[in-house]
Amino acid sequence: MLWYDIWHVEHNLHSTLNIHFLIALHTKFAPDCGFGLIKQAYRRTRVSTYIAKVVENSSPESRLNIPQLVRLEDGTVIVKTSD
Repeated sequence: MLWYDIWHVEHNLHSTLNIHFLIALHTKFAPDCGFGLIKQAYRRTRVSTYIAKVVENSSPESRLNIPQLVRLEDGTVIVKTSD
C-alpha cells in the first residue's frame, strides 16, 4: 500500500497523502459487534437464498442489524450500482 501511495505522489496524482493507523490494542470498531452477531446467526442457520432474513434475525431484540436490499428477486433495483 505504501508503494502505491508513493507512486501516486511521484506521478502527481496527489500532492499529499495522509495515512492513519489504529492505536495498538484498540482495534475494535463499534460495528464489529453487529458483524459478529450476523456471523453467529449465519453459522447456525441453513441459508438457501434469503441472507437478509439471517441478518434481520441476528439481533431481534436490539434491532442492531437491519438488512438493506439492493435488488429484489424480480429484478427491481432499489439501489443503483455500477461495475
